[in-house]
Amino acid sequence: CTSFRTCWDHLHLLSVDSDLLVRLKPWILQGTRKFKAFTNTSYAELEKATTHVEVGLKFLERDQETLNAKRKQLALGISQIINLDAIQTYILIHKYESCHSGQGGAAAGKGSSEEDAGIAFKILDFYFQERQALLECLSEILRNELREDPDVKSLQVRELMGKVDDGVVERALSSLNASMSYLPSHQFHPNYQETSETNG
Repeated sequence: CTSFRTCWDHLHLLSVDSDLLVRLKPWILQGTRKFKAFTNTSYAELEKATTHVEVGLKFLERDQETLNAKRKQLALGISQIINLDAIQTYILIHKYESCHSGQGGAAAGKGSSEEDAGIAFKILDFYFQERQALLECLSEILRNELREDPDVKSLQVRELMGKVDDGVVERALSSLNASMSYLPSHQFHPNYQETSETNG
């Protein structure tokens, strides 16, 4: 499982999974901006795709070369809800299944509409957890870079990540702000003032 939560966990161990950190490095350094917004073009590209290679996934087993039709339809629907590139949504669902294998996390199985809705909510929750974990990874990388007396692990992380761009924090905050303005569920308007005035 190559989730950002897994990466964040590794950043707090005595030694770092170098391969995992290198694979996720482009995402960590660009933050949530790496998540692309939904477009009709991405929808069309996923709709016509038939193999995992076309969406950027590679498997050693030949029987896994073809896109899963159930997962594909789920991705086409969810991508519009969360405003995420359709192909990235398909990969997100694949990642969700990989991280929850053996825990009833299969999103592509045949189920009732209620079961499908339940899976969709779990995938949405996983998506926002991934966004949060990505920002936490970035935060840990920045803290690591600022350590005046780095230990062996800190030096290893610095070597793998290189010099962090000065604008990475600003880009991450800008992207987070844009996401919050798009998603109504993230807009919070406290009503305690109105309640207080009424009670007063």
